[in-house]
Amino acid sequence: MVTPIRPWELIIGKTLPFALMGLFDVFMIALIGVYWFEVPLQGTPLVLLLGAVLFLLSSVAIGLFISTICSTQQQAQISTFFFAMPAFILSGFGLSDREYA
Repeated sequence: MVTPIRPWELIIGKTLPFALMGLFDVFMIALIGVYWFEVPLQGTPLVLLLGAVLFLLSSVAIGLFISTICSTQQQAQISTFFFAMPAFILSGFGLSDREYA
């Protein structure tokens, strides 16, 4: 509220560094997977980039939303926990092949 910058500059300053770091991580992991572990890349890299950008922007937007509605760090941590845990559980990430049958 008291910073001498416009609101859109604050939002860009909060989101752009994390989005760029995330894109760099996606790029490095894809390179390591393909060249070091020799995992074949099926499909076009453009689709991978588009999916990564959509995922990163939505993740950063959720973080920005939580930081906007919370007034303390503790509120933000608890809000993130209550968002991330159901999202992780409902994603099916931890399921094995036996649990699908």
